[in-house]
Parts: sequence; structure tokens; C-alpha cells
Amino acid sequence: MPTPVYDIYAEQGAKLEIEFLYEDADETGVNLTGPNGYTHALMQVRRSTESTSTDVVLEVNADTVYVNGVTGYDGGFVLTYQGVTGNIRLDVDADAMEQLPAGKYFYEIQLVSPTDPLKLLRGRFVVEAGTIR
Repeated sequence: MPTPVYDIYAEQGAKLEIEFLYEDADETGVNLTGPNGYTHALMQVRRSTESTSTDVVLEVNADTVYVNGVTGYDGGFVLTYQGVTGNIRLDVDADAMEQLPAGKYFYEIQLVSPTDPLKLLRGRFVVEAGTIR
């Protein structure tokens, strides 16, 4: 099955908070700690889908946020957010989002497991600058 596509629009300098539910075909939340034993989620944002590993402009995993390879920002992923099966939350603090230049990027989110990682979402990641200067 192809990876679902969802475009993310974010505001430069504003906290990014996204919550989504990973469901099966019966619209039941998927147990993220079940047989595949997902340990965490990982998101990488790049300038192009052909970029190399050194071209990652934003990377978010369980509790670490990197912007252009620099860490020290707050945020991360929470699996089974608020105890809801299949619920996933992504947070990136405003300081990290301030460091991202406005522009159009590409992202992918993967659920990580030792045996069977899963590409969960992919799409465009658009960072919009404010209009008033």
C-alpha cells in the first residue's frame, strides 16, 4: 500500500502541534506497541526528495528536535497520546520553527521498530513567513 500523502502548513516562529490517529481499515486505532513493537516515530524534512542525509532541515524523533543539524529545541513525538490507541502527537517548539527558513520542503514520518519500520505519512512541508514586518 502506498504511503498516504498529507501536506503540512506551518508558520515560521509559531509552535507546531499536530495530532493524528493511525487507524486500520475498520477505523480502529492501531496498537502502536503491539506485534511490530514501534519504539518511536521519526520525521525528516528536506529541501527535496532527492536530498542526501546532510540536507535534513528538520528532524524530530521521540524527544529530540534538530534544525539544520543543531539540537537544543523542545518537542518530539508521543505515541498513544493521552492513552488513546493509535493516537500520535507531534510537537515542535516556536524557537525551532523560527530557525526554519520560509519555503517549500518535503517530509516523511516513519514509525520505527527493530523489525518492520512503517512509512506513516509523507507530503509537502510548507513554512510560511509572517506578512507584517
